Amino acid sequence: MAKKRIIPLREEKHIRTKLALLNEIASGLKNQTFRDINIKEVCQRVLVSEPTFYNYYPRKRDVFIYFIRLWKIDLSWHLQRLSKDLSFREVVDAVFDFYAKLHNENPRLFNEMTTALLQEGQRDFIIELSFAEKYLAFPGRKGMVPLSSTSFETDMIKWINKAKEQGVLKETIDSEMLLMNIMSICMSVWAQTESIVKKRPIKEYYTELFNILWEGVAK
Repeated sequence: MAKKRIIPLREEKHIRTKLALLNEIASGLKNQTFRDINIKEVCQRVLVSEPTFYNYYPRKRDVFIYFIRLWKIDLSWHLQRLSKDLSFREVVDAVFDFYAKLHNENPRLFNEMTTALLQEGQRDFIIELSFAEKYLAFPGRKGMVPLSSTSFETDMIKWINKAKEQGVLKETIDSEMLLMNIMSICMSVWAQTESIVKKRPIKEYYTELFNILWEGVAK
C-alpha cells in the first residue's frame, strides 16, 4: 500500500526547487561575490530554466529575503530548546553562537544577508513560511512547523522580562529596545568586517560589544 503523501507532489517539487536554487547560490558565495554569480549557470546546475529562477525570485537578491525567513525560523527553534534555567547572559550568548556559526560557515552569505536587511522593508521578512516549506527545509525537526516569523522576538522579550523580574536587568529598560540592540550587535557590519580583516572570531566582537551594553542595562 502506497504511503500517503504529507505534501502534494507538485507543491513539494516547487519548494524543493526553490530551496535548491537558494542552496546553489549560497554555495557559490563561498568562492564568488554575489555580483559575479551567474544565474544562468546556477539554473544549469539545478537543472531548471532561467525563467524558472525568476518565477521563484523576481529579483536576484530576493534569495536573501527567503534565506532570512528560513533563518529566523531556525533561530526560533534553537532558542526554544534552551534550558529554562539558563541565565539571561547565557541566552544572549547562545544567540551570538548561532550568528557566529552562520557567519563562520559562509561570511559572504552573512554579509549579503545584512545588506538585504538594510535594503528591504521589514514586512518582507515577516511573511509566514508555509507548513510545507518548514517541513521540507528542516526535515526531522520536531516542533519546527508551529513556529512563526515572529517567534524569536516573542521568546526573547519573555527572556528579557524574566531577567527584569529576577533583578538582573534594570526595570526601566525598554525590552524591545534592548532586543533591538542585541540584534544590532549580531548584524554589525563593523564586527563582520573586522572579523574578516583581522582573522579574529566574530563571537569575540559580539561579546565585547555586549559587555559595553551590559554596563548600561544590568542592575
